Amino acid sequence: MPDTSPAPESPFARYLLLATLVFYAVVQIIWMQATPLQAISLPDNLPKARATAPLLVGLGPDEKEHYLYILSLAERGRIPKPSPSYRTSPDDYVSYQAQHPPLFYAVAAVVYKVVHPFVGDANIWYVLRGLCIACGFGVIVLADKAAKTAFGDRPLVALGTAPFVAFLPMFGHMTGNLSNEPLAMVFGAAVWLQSVRLLRGTQSLTLRSAVILGATLALACLTRLTALMWLPVVAVALFRNLTLPSPVPAGPTRTGGWGVRLSAFTTFALLLAPWLIYNQVAYGKAFLRTFDRPLLDRGPLADFFGRGIVPAEFPLPINATQTMLWYAGTAWLPVWLTQFYQAMDVRPLLLLADAIAVILIVLNVGKLTRNDAPDSQGKVIIGAAIAVITFCLAALVQQQLFSDWNVVLSAGRYLVAAAPATGLLFVFALSAIKPLNRPWFAATLTLVMFAFGAYAAKTVEQFYIDRPKQAEVQPITSG
Repeated sequence: MPDTSPAPESPFARYLLLATLVFYAVVQIIWMQATPLQAISLPDNLPKARATAPLLVGLGPDEKEHYLYILSLAERGRIPKPSPSYRTSPDDYVSYQAQHPPLFYAVAAVVYKVVHPFVGDANIWYVLRGLCIACGFGVIVLADKAAKTAFGDRPLVALGTAPFVAFLPMFGHMTGNLSNEPLAMVFGAAVWLQSVRLLRGTQSLTLRSAVILGATLALACLTRLTALMWLPVVAVALFRNLTLPSPVPAGPTRTGGWGVRLSAFTTFALLLAPWLIYNQVAYGKAFLRTFDRPLLDRGPLADFFGRGIVPAEFPLPINATQTMLWYAGTAWLPVWLTQFYQAMDVRPLLLLADAIAVILIVLNVGKLTRNDAPDSQGKVIIGAAIAVITFCLAALVQQQLFSDWNVVLSAGRYLVAAAPATGLLFVFALSAIKPLNRPWFAATLTLVMFAFGAYAAKTVEQFYIDRPKQAEVQPITSG
């Protein structure tokens, strides 16, 4: 019986994406206004002239540090110092987020300078959070395009990947608070889409496309260096392209030799190099870490990977089970969200979600060699998504052992930062269950994930309503 499922660009597909974007906007409005602002004294972070005045900041994780970075660029035109001891002027700002490249902060600083005079200290926060939400829209649209390009013949993957990504509570948290991650995710999603198009043969591999791919990866890394997770995908797209079968007759012809492929990496290296050189000159480390809390703090590997600029703290004991639970579990929920649940311990639920995800992926992606297997290009796309997860796991191990053991408490964000690929992998596993590989289940998945994401956002909102002062989270200035 012929497949009568809606095509990826059918009216049904467009309406489902539109509904996803509308529902996402609703959830993000909750996230944006749920986390309150407080005036906090930051004498060690602010220039001397304003060190005694409290600064109005958001209480989301690391929001004040990201804001200090933006203020430093907007008011002084300089990257902040990572610690007070590195100040060369009393007018320097200090933010431990100085370890991150400046691209997002430069964009946000322009927005700040243009908008702040009209909206004031409080409303500028909602403008900047809105900028992050706008990036979230971009990630969803790019993830949708990549899924439809990769597996347009699988209705659940083509239609369900974007909603799955949009309503993960961790994704809502990351794009509903002020940070550099949303912009990095936009560029990462663009890298994923370009790579999928190359693998599917819907885009020619020319010097121009290779340079654009390398430049997009560089922009992602100039926003946040964790975007290096997309490097294996680029390598697969460029070099697997040499041996893939000829594209479908309607598609463009694959071109380009080794020089064209290497131009992508050359472009990437040339654009990223100035930031690494800046760190090397300023701090003696190309890959700057502001904290040094490794589990292993001796030996040549520790010297190469670790050695942040803040003295080491005694690490808490973290066993392997806790590590993997929190790593995978916090891809569903931000770890700090678990403290908001008063009536129950959510860790068993996170473990259950992890178990379901692993079983689905292992059992159903394992069917790639059976009758339901995709074509060779599809197998390579699945392999590229698995390469992203593998890279994320390797980065987690490297950071825990040699840089900062505390990274495990929020490391699930790495999987969500790669959500266009990791989300596709999960939904592809669902699609291997034949009765679910239908448009109706994609719509059902949209509603279920929307409820999940909205519940998490409302939980945060209620938490702060019940605790208006939040003295246990941040010190509040008197008066």
